[in-house]
Amino acid sequence: MAADSKRDVSHPFSVQGVTGLKHWAGMIDEEWEPTLKGPKGVAVYREMRDNDPITGSVLFAMEHTLRGVEWYVTPFSDPDEDPTDEDQEVAQFVESCMHDMSITWADFIAEVLSKLVFGWAYAEIVYKRREGYNSDIVSRHEDGKIGWRTLSPRAQETLLRWQFDDSGELVGMVQNDGKQGVLIPLNDALHFRTSSHKQNPEGRSLLRTSYSSWWTKKRIERFEAIGIERDLAGIPCVGVPPELFDSDADADTKSSLANWQKMVTSLKNDEQAGILYPKTYDEQGNPLITVELLSAPSSRMYDTGSIIERLSRYQAMTVLQDVILLGHESVGSLALADTKKRLARASLKSQADEISATLNQYAIADLLRLNGMPTDRLPRIVSGEIEERSLDTFASMMSALAISGVMLDDLETQNEIRGILGLRQITQADLESREEFEPSVEDPQSNLDRDEALIG
Repeated sequence: MAADSKRDVSHPFSVQGVTGLKHWAGMIDEEWEPTLKGPKGVAVYREMRDNDPITGSVLFAMEHTLRGVEWYVTPFSDPDEDPTDEDQEVAQFVESCMHDMSITWADFIAEVLSKLVFGWAYAEIVYKRREGYNSDIVSRHEDGKIGWRTLSPRAQETLLRWQFDDSGELVGMVQNDGKQGVLIPLNDALHFRTSSHKQNPEGRSLLRTSYSSWWTKKRIERFEAIGIERDLAGIPCVGVPPELFDSDADADTKSSLANWQKMVTSLKNDEQAGILYPKTYDEQGNPLITVELLSAPSSRMYDTGSIIERLSRYQAMTVLQDVILLGHESVGSLALADTKKRLARASLKSQADEISATLNQYAIADLLRLNGMPTDRLPRIVSGEIEERSLDTFASMMSALAISGVMLDDLETQNEIRGILGLRQITQADLESREEFEPSVEDPQSNLDRDEALIG
């Protein structure tokens, strides 16, 4: 019999389904690769971040690009009305809190970007009373309002387990603080993720798809290094009397064979290289023990360099950051390079938008509520543009707009144009003073008066 699809109207607020997230005792079990589960997975991702040049380059480029983005607060906006003076004041208050913490905003963003490596980032919200520099907790402001003391990160490797309620909703993170597990409630924290599939609190690491390429490349590089060492130094060979291999040999003979085996496997041609062995001969005068280096063929069946290069390219492609490889390859076009750059910036913009969304959803309302401010007209923390504008394209566009008669002389448009060109912003008074001294074709004397006024 088919299940009834209608919700029980007597319990309209009840939860009747599940997200499908697999977890037991607060431990997430969505990862099918054993080496990437739990603390072992955190260790692997740290190794990828710290040891692999391609992964490190990609993460460096992404982090420092987002660290350089401007973050600011916009007042509450409504399509039918302009922001009020009160809306502007609330936005200025929130922005002042962003830059009045014990860590800089850029450092906070850098901590949040650890989610790129591990899939998630967690930060505890700590407040303070803004009572200036005379207080134990220093603030730049003395208005007595409540601001953010810090948005303090909680390292991924300190996770003990996640806390869920009876309906499967996330309650908080239980952290190993070195003494005993401490619960950091979700209501007192900011939880950033790269993916929200199944409402998995651990998201999905951006390095997950490149793990296979990294794992293979790591081993090929190791084999390549061993091969180079063998080619340059040769393979150590030691010839010993055959009686050492006798299965019925006594303990001393077996110990002697073990010592020779240890010596030949650990012998390297370095500053500590050297062999001390007894020089003995048989009855015919032939040496009983010989030591030599067996040269290995220098040619290889596979071009390991091209394989490593291909795997490195795969690693960068998984996060749309193969733009860092441009110039290292002999193929490609300018149009392709522009496309890759746009894709890379679009992926970074989506990460910045996720950070903004989390801050706007969970940080601002509580801050205003603690200060007794209304929460029906919330400001928003937004990130600036990541897209790098081409000045040549911009100049062509502006020229076409001017020819078509589009008006570009209002204050907002002027400042937008000046911002793109890296010029200082102007005020309405600047526009009015400019109009006052506009040259006149009909009255040359006014032009002289204008020049004297400007010189003066």
